[in-house]
Amino acid sequence: IFAPDRNLGHYLKKETGRDMVLWDGACVVHEAFSFNKLLDLHKQYPNAKLVVHPESEADLLKVAHFVGSTAAMIDYVKNTDCKEFIIATEAGILHLIKR
Repeated sequence: IFAPDRNLGHYLKKETGRDMVLWDGACVVHEAFSFNKLLDLHKQYPNAKLVVHPESEADLLKVAHFVGSTAAMIDYVKNTDCKEFIIATEAGILHLIKR
């Protein structure tokens, strides 16, 4: 049984091809994001890259420009030429990115 998060479990199943029994848990932060609101936000900022954690809902993973851990997200933002980002995670990451 894979815990604690079904979304992360689905992502890992897709990435690794491994069969896993997924516990029906979820991250409250990632569950709070509205797919449609994020798409609307991207329409307002069409040059922004959408950056998400693998715990996000599957439809969000499909449209994201980058999916990764917090450290990988920070590296992506630091090492890409893009200057605008929509980062769908907890607000605390912004301090880390600014550093």
